[in-house]
Formats: sequence, C-alpha cells, structure tokens
Amino acid sequence: MAENRFATWPTVVYGSVLLLAAIAYFPAADLCDPQARSRLAAGQSHWRRLEGKISVRVVCDGIALAFVATGLAVAIYALVALIWLIPDRRIEKLVAARPES
Repeated sequence: MAENRFATWPTVVYGSVLLLAAIAYFPAADLCDPQARSRLAAGQSHWRRLEGKISVRVVCDGIALAFVATGLAVAIYALVALIWLIPDRRIEKLVAARPES
C-alpha cells in the first residue's frame, strides 16, 4: 500500500486479504476440540469468537471506507491488529490457578 501512496485499490485489496484471514479464523477455531480439553481453552473460546466477529465487521467497514478515505481505512486495519494484541486477562487467571504438574 505504501509503495502506491495508499491508493484506493491497493488499500481495498489489503482489506480483502484481512477479511479472508478473519473469515478463515472460524473454521480453524472449530478444528479445536469443541468440548475444550482444558479450562484454558474453555475460557478463551468465547472471547476469541467475539474478537473474530468484531474483526470481520470492522474490516468490512474499512474496505467500504477505503473508497472514500484510504487513511481512515488504514487506521481501521491497524485497529483490528490492535484488537488481537490485547491480552485476555482470563487466560492469565486460569494459568495462575492451574496446579503445577
């Protein structure tokens, strides 16, 4: 995108790649045991599914916005990346509560 000075179509294509990755997350998450083999997997699944749904919606908005203002679309794509970097506090609690093996 930067090589083309954040032109509309490269920004739209980049958003489309992000959208496909966000959509591909759901079948990949379902490959895990639905009965959740551990408390850690059970605690993480709900938030990760919500993150995935939010990501799909926000990236779709970013793609549409790329036709109007590419700078805002890029900011939205960065927001999606930041959403996935936020650690889930429940995981830390579950790991701390787990007895040593």
